[in-house]
Order: sequence, then C-alpha cells, then structure tokens
Amino acid sequence: MTKGKRNSTVDKSTRAVSSRFAVAIRHARKNKGISLNKLGVATATSASYINRLERFERKNPSISVLIILAQELDINIWELLKLAVDEHVDNAPDVADLFLFEHFSIDGVVVDNPELRKVLMDLMLMIVYQLDQDVNYRDIVALVDLIKKFHIEKQAVLEEGA
Repeated sequence: MTKGKRNSTVDKSTRAVSSRFAVAIRHARKNKGISLNKLGVATATSASYINRLERFERKNPSISVLIILAQELDINIWELLKLAVDEHVDNAPDVADLFLFEHFSIDGVVVDNPELRKVLMDLMLMIVYQLDQDVNYRDIVALVDLIKKFHIEKQAVLEEGA
C-alpha cells in the first residue's frame, strides 16, 4: 500500500486495470496513427507513461486519463471502462499474452522469434478488434499486408533453422 495525495492509505492493486485494457489502447492508438508523445500530451502525462500502460507495466490510470484516452482514441468510454475493470473470472490468459509469453508451435515448429510473435498478435488483434460487418477496403489491404508480413517472417525463421 502507498500513501495517497491526502496521506490516506491507498491499495492500488484493487484499482488495477486489466491486461485487455492495455492491449486495446495500444491497438487503438496504432490504428489511429497517434504517437506516444501526442497521446502523452493529450492526457497530460508522458509518452513513457502511455508506453508503460500499453505494456501493462502501469496499471492504475486515473479516471481523467481514462476519459481522455477514450476521447483521443475514439473508444466508447463505457467499453474502455469495461475493459479496464474486466477480470478473467476463470483466470484464463489473454490471447495476446499467449502470443507474447507462452510457448507454441505452428506445424510442429516452435515459434520463438519475437517479430513473428508480434505479427501473429497484430493479426489476431486486427481480426478481433477492427474487422467487423463494416469492414472496408483499407481494412482488407491492412489485413493482407499483415498476412504477407507473417509469411515473410515465417520464411526467415525457417531459413534460420535450416
């Protein structure tokens, strides 16, 4: 526990946001093409703070930061708050965490390459969070680009192993 602004004891772990929140803001920021610096200025924090939120290293943004993030990233505030407080009741790992931190294989080949893992995660995030019934041409082009990048990275990994 830490001391709050008014010398009261605050248990920050009880107000920690979920990892899904971190993944969602990172994905939304990148899709909008907003830099860490610009979002840091908009939230009256810093690029470093936003980066740590996105990497789930900072877990206690203030409500004012949450509101500004929702506005700047065009995320419905209620959806963002739901992501922030959503705890996995069954303690199932988030899919993004699986891509980044767990061991897995594709066609019997263990995927250890961080760039390949990142491309797979970006593909999954695009499919889950961006593509919906209103998919447009730009979304399809971005998806095809990610698929091409995946195959290029996969080929590079296979050639390294050969």
